[in-house]
Amino acid sequence: MLKSFARLLARGIGARTPGRQTRHGQSAARFAMLCCILVVPLFAKSHTYEAPRPAGLHLLKRAIFASESYEKSPNNPSSNLEGQQATPGQAPLEDRGAGDGSQEKQAGSANAEVCYKLGRALLSEKKYSAAIYDFKQGLASNPPQTLSYQLQAALAEAYGEIKDFRAAVDVLLNLVNANPGSPEAHFELATAYAHDEQYREAASEYEKCLRLDPGNDVAQLSLAKALVMVGQFEGALPWLEKYLRRHPQDYEGYFVQGRAYKWLNKFPEASDALQRAAQLRPDDSEIRYNLGLVLARLGKGDPAIEQLKRAETLDPSKPEIRLSLPAFGGKKGTTNKPSRRRRNFNCCASKASKGIELRCWQTKVTSSSRKGTLTALSRTTVKL
Repeated sequence: MLKSFARLLARGIGARTPGRQTRHGQSAARFAMLCCILVVPLFAKSHTYEAPRPAGLHLLKRAIFASESYEKSPNNPSSNLEGQQATPGQAPLEDRGAGDGSQEKQAGSANAEVCYKLGRALLSEKKYSAAIYDFKQGLASNPPQTLSYQLQAALAEAYGEIKDFRAAVDVLLNLVNANPGSPEAHFELATAYAHDEQYREAASEYEKCLRLDPGNDVAQLSLAKALVMVGQFEGALPWLEKYLRRHPQDYEGYFVQGRAYKWLNKFPEASDALQRAAQLRPDDSEIRYNLGLVLARLGKGDPAIEQLKRAETLDPSKPEIRLSLPAFGGKKGTTNKPSRRRRNFNCCASKASKGIELRCWQTKVTSSSRKGTLTALSRTTVKL
């Protein structure tokens, strides 16, 4: 339509050139100009693009959740009073509960439940900021204790997804203070502490969890890892032995045990533990690398080179593996009289392993989360 107006306008203007003015051209030009002045602005306004309003959609979803949950809730006064009649001497049905705050509490509980459901839905869609907002709104509605526990745990999970572990710690501190007898709350707080690199606090919370739930095997392994991170290797070994008696096929327990023995300069024990871990998980570059360092400390140059080459093949991206191989020098088969460069490498092998990533808080933590919280906190790695 705009093209037609422009074409008509051009035709009218062209007809008004000197010496060729016609009545038809003047009328057409005036008509086109009038249309441009009056019609075109209205047409453009009616077709103006407006950005979507996520806030309105957000409130609409909340209203839908609220209507569904509150209508089905047994706390709904209208559903409970439907079909009932007031007996003589009783107040009218519509006045029951008025003034005692029961309806306000019911409404607050329903709103908190709506916020929790909507927040979980947004969390599954990876809309973490919106989920955090809903969880906070639910907590502000003065929910009952059980629902408050779920909201706080879900809020900590959302903070974990965006790597804001300090905020997750703050939320879980409130959760533990409100539920001091919950081993799950202490476990979640300990895991958040670990990812915030507060390993002493993490170890303390894991110990509290184990006092409340001595059979939590994952808490035992996690406590051992936290103790290794703060240098308490002797204290970690009993927990690892207890864990491995119940889970003899878990490579991770042997890996952490080998690391603890290595830092205690107990290289034969470290070699046995790391070799067992390598048997259970042969394609792990970190296990192969640590085993190579331990074998180097034992003077077994050829097996050490073999393990380091295997580690480099499995993960060529690690620079510490590439830099360790040339440090040996010479050829294979000279383990009885190692060269000076090899002796220097053996003395510095433990220092070179500080950059290895110790998977302290991975899948085992996720499997122990009984309420499905803080799964994000179990996907990162901790450097030793």
